[in-house]
Amino acid sequence: SNGNATRIRGVATDPAVLRSDRSLIVRPSGNLTKDYAKQRAAWEAMIRAARADAVSVTVHKWHQNDGTLWPLNALVQVISPTLGIEGTMRIASATHTAGGNDGETTELALVRPDAFSPDPSATVQPNRSKRPRR
Repeated sequence: SNGNATRIRGVATDPAVLRSDRSLIVRPSGNLTKDYAKQRAAWEAMIRAARADAVSVTVHKWHQNDGTLWPLNALVQVISPTLGIEGTMRIASATHTAGGNDGETTELALVRPDAFSPDPSATVQPNRSKRPRR
């Protein structure tokens, strides 16, 4: 292991979090570089903020206007002054309910579009100096 690895840090701050005692320490496995630490810190802050902004909305019917079910991971336009949202959201889950006074309804869990951005380690190039396993 590299002795310098314990000194590598990446820090990202979410300006929407007002409490300064809210810190998250992530200890990634594998090779750690200064660039990756910065990317990982920024990614953690982004996806955690995006997932914290989740909302739940209920729509009538199970299907969209074109007859298809509400697709998971799809982007939808939301305008809701009550929720304070006007913009694009991503469908994280859809729960269909039948019966009751409302008939067929779908509860959509919506998150910001960047809530499922890939971990930066997925884009890190492999170390080509290592021999392949046999």
